[in-house]
Amino acid sequence: MSTHGEVKTADIKRGGFLNKMVNVAAEAVLDVYVGGYFGNEYKSLVNIGEDGVKMKREELKDFMILTNVQPLAEKYFEQTTISVIASWKKTKSGFLQEGKIDQFGLLFSPDGVTLSCMANMDNENEVKIFSDFGSALATKMIQITST
Repeated sequence: MSTHGEVKTADIKRGGFLNKMVNVAAEAVLDVYVGGYFGNEYKSLVNIGEDGVKMKREELKDFMILTNVQPLAEKYFEQTTISVIASWKKTKSGFLQEGKIDQFGLLFSPDGVTLSCMANMDNENEVKIFSDFGSALATKMIQITST
């Protein structure tokens, strides 16, 4: 998920009362994000919990990768995928609300793939460009899970 430049996400720390309280607060923020971008039904799917792992990719400093299936996420977020996402965020595609389009969220769930942003699309060309981007990301996951 994209994060605003001023939002800094820390590593997930386990153990101890203070870390537990920080994780509870972070979980509440994640619930707001997930509910707003993908729907309330996915709040329980995206969590820090015992199996939540935050991955870092240097080229995606404003993109938080949170997974509960790390081996799959490691395969997905290899250099090609990172380059596609980083390029998308840098390229001006002519969207009326370019900044909001670049603040997208991507959710892989048992239901499928959801790509969402908090911007209205101005015309059908914008919808096509955004959906083509989402299709490329979904196709990559299909390739990984089918091998």
